Amino acid sequence: MDFNKAKTSKIFFKYIIPQIIGLFFNSIYFIVDGIFIGNRLGSEVLAAVGVAVPLVSFTYAISMLIAIGAGVRISIFKGQGKPEKAREIFNIINLFTLGFSLAYMLFGLLFLEQISKILGANSETIKDVMTYLKFYIMFSPFYIFSFVLSTFVRNDDNPNIAMWSLTVGAVANIVLDYILMYPLNMGLAGAALATGLGPVFSVLIVFPHFTRKKGILFFEKTKFDFKVVKRALFEGIPGFISEFSLGFVTFLYNIAIIKHGIGNHGLAIYLVLGYAILIVINFYIGSGQGIQPAISYLDGYGNHKRIKQLFISAIKFNVISAFIMYISLYFMGDYFYVLFIKDSSSLLLDTIYAGKIY
Repeated sequence: MDFNKAKTSKIFFKYIIPQIIGLFFNSIYFIVDGIFIGNRLGSEVLAAVGVAVPLVSFTYAISMLIAIGAGVRISIFKGQGKPEKAREIFNIINLFTLGFSLAYMLFGLLFLEQISKILGANSETIKDVMTYLKFYIMFSPFYIFSFVLSTFVRNDDNPNIAMWSLTVGAVANIVLDYILMYPLNMGLAGAALATGLGPVFSVLIVFPHFTRKKGILFFEKTKFDFKVVKRALFEGIPGFISEFSLGFVTFLYNIAIIKHGIGNHGLAIYLVLGYAILIVINFYIGSGQGIQPAISYLDGYGNHKRIKQLFISAIKFNVISAFIMYISLYFMGDYFYVLFIKDSSSLLLDTIYAGKIY
């Protein structure tokens, strides 16, 4: 697509809408876990998952730090007519991601108990928190790569593959959640394993694009250059901060809930509210990531007038959608919350009340 000449509506439908859909299904990874856990295992176990959420959010933030900055640099070089430079960044960042994600996994598994306690696990929740995090951390390299590779394929003019990779991963998670938690009766371990296996399917969907050389980005030998990594990570800092701040605030709320004696009841409420907000936040992350290839390409090309036009259109789109989401959650949020809470009417009522305040 020629971003200089394409209609704004065409860019929205080809890039922004698929990314919003993909990240919506990406939210399903954790929301489906919550639905199955809440209905199958009860609110006490659901509270333990709430303790683990900040680490999940932190892993997502790390993925954004790596992927978004690299994606920006790739599309800038495309706009400048330098595909070989874009491909160099692609291969260097993939090498870095491989090494970092494996180190991240090993560190997490070695210090699993300490991490669980730092997150706020107590004597009641420590076992379940460690069970959930163990499987999540084991598959964290696939989770990180699923986000990084989907960003790369979107910047390589194939946003539909990015969408389908996230969608297939989410659907696989739903199917595996049911199989592992009901027929196989694996409990929380089954839910965590299903969440871990989901991004494996996402990576398998997107990987052939690069091995079959469908675009300008494909795997080839390259000399590792940490300066390239440093520049990409610097460009990704805004995305990292936005997601990290969400996880950090969740962590602080969890600690406050435990400290003030609200206990698992409060943790379960805050987790369910977090699921609702996850959908909203991913909608706008999808909007920003969807328009990023066009903005970066036009910046490299030097067409700043066109960038301004796209920016104004994106702002209008986001303001209108924000109003619709606010009205929907405020007046119909209880239809969402009831998906997670079946074993306690008082917990459901408290969640509905807290949701309106939130």
